[in-house]
Amino acid sequence: MCSSVYENAFVERVNGIIKNEYLNHWTINDYPSLKQKLKLVVYLYNNERPHWNLGKMTPLSFENYKKKLPIEQRKGLHMYTIDNEEKDLINVNQLCLFD
Repeated sequence: MCSSVYENAFVERVNGIIKNEYLNHWTINDYPSLKQKLKLVVYLYNNERPHWNLGKMTPLSFENYKKKLPIEQRKGLHMYTIDNEEKDLINVNQLCLFD
């Protein structure tokens, strides 16, 4: 759980993309069809939809690109929390989707 809306911004953006770019354009009448469509949306989002912040790559192709880089050449993941506003917590072993 997040303690601040600022910690949840990326999740809210993804939820908005899923809803506005995919689900709002389909007729979904029941829970089983919603589950089926969501499975398709996750696949499309990760495998076919280019992302501007990833150099117009899909998340899957970006992840594969990052995995090929030696760990010391990967950018660290900057994580900010409400309790630690002045400090960066960096984990260089983690793939970085957001700089």
